[in-house]
Amino acid sequence: MSKQGISSLVGSRTLSFILLAVMLTVLLLGLQFFQQYQHKRLTTETTAFQQQRFAAIEAGLQQAVSRQQARLVALAGSPELARILSSADKAALENWQASSKQFFPDVEKLCVLETLPEAPGNDGCLDITYLTLDSLRQLQETPQSDIAMLMPGSDKAHLLLAQRLDSADAGFQALVMTVNAAWLDQQVNDKLVSDGYLEISQGNQAATKLTGFGNPQFKLDKPAFSAAIPNTYWTLQYWPEQKAVMPGASLMMFILGLVLVILWC
Repeated sequence: MSKQGISSLVGSRTLSFILLAVMLTVLLLGLQFFQQYQHKRLTTETTAFQQQRFAAIEAGLQQAVSRQQARLVALAGSPELARILSSADKAALENWQASSKQFFPDVEKLCVLETLPEAPGNDGCLDITYLTLDSLRQLQETPQSDIAMLMPGSDKAHLLLAQRLDSADAGFQALVMTVNAAWLDQQVNDKLVSDGYLEISQGNQAATKLTGFGNPQFKLDKPAFSAAIPNTYWTLQYWPEQKAVMPGASLMMFILGLVLVILWC
C-alpha cells in the first residue's frame, strides 16, 4: 500500500475515532444529566415521605400524651375524690386510689399531696426527687405539670404527672400519678420507623435517652428530623435510612476513557 493510502487510512481512522469519542461523551453526559435529575427527584420524594412518616409518629405521641393528661384531669375532677378530701377520710382515699388503679393497668401510683414538699424525701406514698419537686412547683403557675420520666434506665423508671386540685380550703393540693415507663415504648409504631432510627430523649443540654426504635447504626451526626413534644420534657429525633449515592462525574469520565482506550487498541 502506498504512503498516500496509509496516510488516508490513518486519517480516516482518526476522524472516526474522534467522532466516536464525541458521540460517547455526549451520550455519557446525557446519561449523567438524566441520573442527576432522577436522583434529585428521588431525593425530594424520599425526603417528603420521611417527613410524612415522622409527622405521623410525632402526632401519635402527642395524642398519647394528651390522653394521659386528660385521664389525670378526669381523676382530679372526680366528685368522689372531692367528697373524700372534704371529709379527710384517709381510709376512703386509700380505697379510691386502689379502685381507680384497677381501671388503668399502666398506673403505678395515685397520690394526693396536701403540702408542697421543700426537699427530696418520701411522703409515705411517693418518692420525692429533685425532678418531682420541679414538677410540683410548676403547679404554682399552671394547673398541670409537664410529663417527665424519673429514674430512666433503671428498674424503677416511671412517668410522673401532677395535677393541681382546686379544693376550697386548701392552699396547695395536688394529685400525682405515676405510670409504668413501658408505656412510652408502646406509643411508637415500629413499621413507621422502618429501617431508620428513632429516639426519644429528655432534657436539653445533656439529654438523656429514654427509648429508641429501629437500627441505631443510622444515628450519625444531627438527626434529619427533630421535634419537642408539647407538655413534656421530651424531644423526638429521627435518623432515616441512608440511601446509596449515584455514581459521580469522575466515575463517568473513567468509564469514557476506558472505552476509548479499548476502541483505539
